[in-house]
Amino acid sequence: MAKRYVKVSKKQRGLMLDELCALTGYHRNYAIRLLRERALGPAPPKQRRLRERAYSDELVAALRKLWAVLDCLCGKRLAATIAVVSTPL
Repeated sequence: MAKRYVKVSKKQRGLMLDELCALTGYHRNYAIRLLRERALGPAPPKQRRLRERAYSDELVAALRKLWAVLDCLCGKRLAATIAVVSTPL
């Protein structure tokens, strides 16, 4: 069915998808992905974009210690706490 799916017209593919979804209970997009992968092979993996690190290793280590000391606060509260602690009185 996958080999036929790739070769037929758009209208026939729609009918094939309707039939497959009715028989299996799959969602339409999942069925499309299955048929394409079976006929053409899996899609190539996406390449990740590499970017520069925002923080140095020393700063990350310090932030992890501070995070642990402050009982694992979420990022938003941790940033607010650091801002309050770092401002002079």
